[in-house]
Amino acid sequence: MRGTYYINQNQHPEIPYLTDVGKKQYPELYESGNIEKAGCGICSAAMMLKDLRNREVSLQDLVQLSYASKANLEPGTDMVAFGKALTEKFGLNLVQSDSEKDVI
Repeated sequence: MRGTYYINQNQHPEIPYLTDVGKKQYPELYESGNIEKAGCGICSAAMMLKDLRNREVSLQDLVQLSYASKANLEPGTDMVAFGKALTEKFGLNLVQSDSEKDVI
């Protein structure tokens, strides 16, 4: 059933994920960051891939994709950069909009 795959970022403090590496404003993110502290975008991507493609991708692999796309330069994940890399890698289409009409 779609929409039932759930990952709670708070359950993954063991997975390193360094963000804010460009700005370096928050040492807890760029020195010792992890999925629990800044991985909501990573977790959302994993859930989306499972629901849309029935493909389980490890959080560690998605962290590496974030690094490769430089989506970790500010606190958290730059979802524009990460989304582009994610959709290219997994054969999805990306459309961004602020319009509720476009989303529906």
